[in-house]
Amino acid sequence: MTLRVSAIGAGMMIMACQAPSQGQAQDRNTPRQCRSGVGEVRVSCVVQADGSLDLCRVLRETPRGCGYAEAALSAARRSRMDPAVVRGAAVGARVTYDVRFQVVD
Repeated sequence: MTLRVSAIGAGMMIMACQAPSQGQAQDRNTPRQCRSGVGEVRVSCVVQADGSLDLCRVLRETPRGCGYAEAALSAARRSRMDPAVVRGAAVGARVTYDVRFQVVD
């Protein structure tokens, strides 16, 4: 099983993250909407001057309750973005981006 994770946002490098496994997704106790192995999370973070992400929050998780929100926040804590630049100096700025999860074989 391979998990493809993509983040939509300029200048972002997202680190590996752990989403629900195919086995978890196929578990009979898993809600039906989670079994597809596909999800999307909209995240909002503050990009610090050093490129680290801080004060991240989930704005939307589809489908809800499948573990994608937790995986996206975990990845955000380890990710870097190019900071905004004002008058030649890096500054913090809030960004919003989508993280898409898809299990591929």
